[in-house]
This record gives sequence, C-alpha cells and structure tokens, in this order.
Amino acid sequence: MVLDRRSLAIALAACASTAATLPLAADPIPRDLWRSDPVAAERRVEPLRHKLLDLSDDPAGLSADEAASLTLRKAELLFEIAQVDHLVALNDRRDCLARAAQRRNEPNCPDLPTPDFAAASDAYLDFLTRHPDHPQADLALFHLGWGLMAMGRDRRAANFLEHLLSHHRGSRFIPDAHLIMAEFWFDRGMLQDARHSYEAVITRMGSPLLDYALYKLAWIHHLLDDHRHAVRMLEEVIALTRAEPDRQPILETLYRELEQMRAAR
Repeated sequence: MVLDRRSLAIALAACASTAATLPLAADPIPRDLWRSDPVAAERRVEPLRHKLLDLSDDPAGLSADEAASLTLRKAELLFEIAQVDHLVALNDRRDCLARAAQRRNEPNCPDLPTPDFAAASDAYLDFLTRHPDHPQADLALFHLGWGLMAMGRDRRAANFLEHLLSHHRGSRFIPDAHLIMAEFWFDRGMLQDARHSYEAVITRMGSPLLDYALYKLAWIHHLLDDHRHAVRMLEEVIALTRAEPDRQPILETLYRELEQMRAAR
C-alpha cells in the first residue's frame, strides 16, 4: 500500500553541525505525525498482525506470480506494522515532552525512538532478489530504502533509492524518494543538499507531499538566517493546511512557529 506519510523523526541535534542557531522552542514536526492519527494507527495494528499470521509460508502449488504476490504482501504487512509501532512510540514521546513543557518541568521522556524495519527489509530484499523485474519492484525499492534509512543504514538505503530514481523515472514513488533523501541530508545538517531534494518534491505538481516539503524548506531558510523567506513559506504552508478541517492540532503548532520565526527577523 502507499502510505500518506513518509517518515524519519527530526531531532534538534541533527542540525548541530550547522552554524545557524535555532531559537524556536521545538523541533520541526516529525514527518510521521504530519498527516497521521496515532490513535487510529494503534487500533489497526493488531488486525495487521493477524493478517500476517494468516499468510501461508508454503509456496507449494502457487504460480510464479502468486508466489511473488505472497512475498510482497508479507513484506508490506511487516513494513506497516513496524511503521505503526514507531508512530505510536514517537507520538507518546512528543506528548510527554509537551506535558513537561506545559508544567515547566524537566522532561523525563523516552529517547527518540528508532523504527525497526529489519524484518520488512529482509522480506523486500528477498522479493527483489527473486523478482527483480516485477511491475511493483519500485514499491519494494522505495520501502526497502526508506526502512534502511530509518534504521541508520544510510549507504545501503541510498543505493536502493538512487536505483529507484534512475531506473524507475515514471514511478509514483519518485517524490517520496526525493523526500527521504531530503530528510537524510536535513538530519545531518547538510542544508543545501536537503534544499535541492525538497525542491525536487515541490516540482512534482499535485504531490501530497508538497505542504511538508514547503514546511521543511521554511525551516531550512530559518536555519540559514533567511527569515524573510522562512516566514513566507510557512505562511504558504498554513494557507494549505487551513483548507483541511482535521489538521487543527498541526495548525496550532504552525502558528506558534510562525510567530517565533517572525520574531527572529
């Protein structure tokens, strides 16, 4: 399945190598939480686990196409379960930090969680090894690269994502792959490289990732002390977000960040 959020959690320490200072009170909104409902995600994880158990491990009697579909379906279920588990842990940490900030207490919260896509990555790699020319190889490449990147296996992840970008130019996952690479550069404080990758997302008109890419570009301009462009871009993100009634919690954060960015000018 195509998920509507592509994740790597963003930590303030990721930008420690840049010369820019960060006067805002919080990190950028994590990509996992941009359009996701953690409560709804948690409710659906157990049915996913049951579906995984129901899949047969015995390919005997299956055609080559059926065996490929089975392998891919298992990988997809493993991936979604790992993502939901990470989303819930990430949201729990963010709630903990918010409560501590409201009470003006020293936070005693879990460390930033690391997703565990190991089982899903193994399943996708098995699928690609057995079926390299499958019509859904681009999906497997993207999720494999995303999962490895999220676990910190950067070099292997970049290889798969770059293969997707160069060999599947018509893939629907191209904007997503650019965004994952942008997050990779952003996390490491390589802001100009991140900027180019976020801009590649924006050039794909109609992408559901447009507002998030604009949001992170606003942060890049802010970190580079270009506060005028940062404010303008964040105002554009707010205009896009206001059109969606269910985005109120995100809007509150965006308005708070906008005021802080304005104050930094």
